[in-house]
Amino acid sequence: MDTIVATAKKLLTVPVEFTYVYKDSTFHIGLGRKTDGTSPVGFDYREYQILTYESTWQYSESESGAYRRLKDANTEERKRSFSSLVGAYVSAIVADQTSVLIRFDCGFSLLHDFATTMFEEDVLSLLLPQKMCLGFNFQLGWRSGRSSDPWNNHYWKAIDASQMLICK
Repeated sequence: MDTIVATAKKLLTVPVEFTYVYKDSTFHIGLGRKTDGTSPVGFDYREYQILTYESTWQYSESESGAYRRLKDANTEERKRSFSSLVGAYVSAIVADQTSVLIRFDCGFSLLHDFATTMFEEDVLSLLLPQKMCLGFNFQLGWRSGRSSDPWNNHYWKAIDASQMLICK
C-alpha cells in the first residue's frame, strides 16, 4: 500500500503535458513522459494521468476566484482555461467524504462537491506507472488496484483516507 501512495505523490514532481476536456465535461490531464499507447481521441498517454468522471466538477482559475461549473463554460473558454495548465504542477489532491479538490501551482483548481450530486461510480482516477491506479468514489472512498484488472472490489483494496493527502 505504501508503494502506491508514494508513487502517487511523485505526480507532484512532473509537469502537466496536456489537458483534454470531453464533450460531457469530464476531463483528462496527462503529466510526465510519453508512454506506449494513444487515446481514442489521438493524444499520447503519459506516465501519470488524472481522469475525472461525471460532469458536475467546478473550476477556478485563481486561488481567490469563484468556482464555476465546468459544464456551464463554453467550449473555447474551457480550452483556454485548461490549456493554461500545461507546464503547471499539481500542488495538492485532497478528498474526504464530502469533496475532492485538485489544486495546481498556477492557482487553478478543480472541485467536486458531494453536495451538488451523488455519483455511484468513481469521480476521480489517478493512473500511475506500472499500471497502478487509485480511484476515489464517494461511497467507497479511496481504492487502489491495477488499471489492467477489472475495476471491482474483488481486485481493488480500500485505502484509509488519512493516507491519501497528496501534497508537497
